[in-house]
Amino acid sequence: MELTEYRISTGHEIDMRLAFVADLHDDRDYAKYLDIIKSKNVDMILSSGDILHDGWHFDNALAFIREAVRICPFVTSIGNHEFKVGFDAAAKYRECGATVLDDQTLHVGELTIGGLTSGFGRSVQGWYKRTPPPDTEYIASFSGESGYRILLNHHPEYYKKYLQNVAELILSGHAHGGQWRVFGQGIYAPGQFIFPKYTSGMYDGRLIVSRGMHSEGFIPRIFNDTQLIFVNLQR
Repeated sequence: MELTEYRISTGHEIDMRLAFVADLHDDRDYAKYLDIIKSKNVDMILSSGDILHDGWHFDNALAFIREAVRICPFVTSIGNHEFKVGFDAAAKYRECGATVLDDQTLHVGELTIGGLTSGFGRSVQGWYKRTPPPDTEYIASFSGESGYRILLNHHPEYYKKYLQNVAELILSGHAHGGQWRVFGQGIYAPGQFIFPKYTSGMYDGRLIVSRGMHSEGFIPRIFNDTQLIFVNLQR
């Protein structure tokens, strides 16, 4: 597991330490992430979705949220896997104490946090299916918000077409680092396909893509550690 830290000057009266968690996918080793987050004295935990995996694998995800909110506030948007269940995942998360932003915005002082919901909430999912478009009306609304804007956006493939100028910082996951990484290049990511562009790191000084936290899966990670990200916001 890799721990990554970013320090960002906001130009606003903000002094906060954030943990960014992405793509937990009901990982049974979730406690190790909580231990690290607690040791870092964070002010808020942000997530871009895919906390659970599907309708059979969600108990660890809910336990993670219940423990996380004991540390500090937990805010999440909705990824595509939240729609792979036979129940209302957002409602379950809220019952555990999370703040869920379903194409909604939260104001915390001069910090403005938006949650862009996956377009797969309105479409059938598939391994080679292109990602359906997001709610562009919400994007336009969020882009007009004041303060330092952070957008929780599960799909980095939305960035180039929809999101380049809507927020000072965008936090994404979904790509899982490209699953296999060769010379720093991911091999495949859903929605971006072969040799994806946005898989790990910071792009254009505003898009941060996490490699995700799930350590197991049908397709193994190769040269691609799991990742937990911390963002230090300052004036």
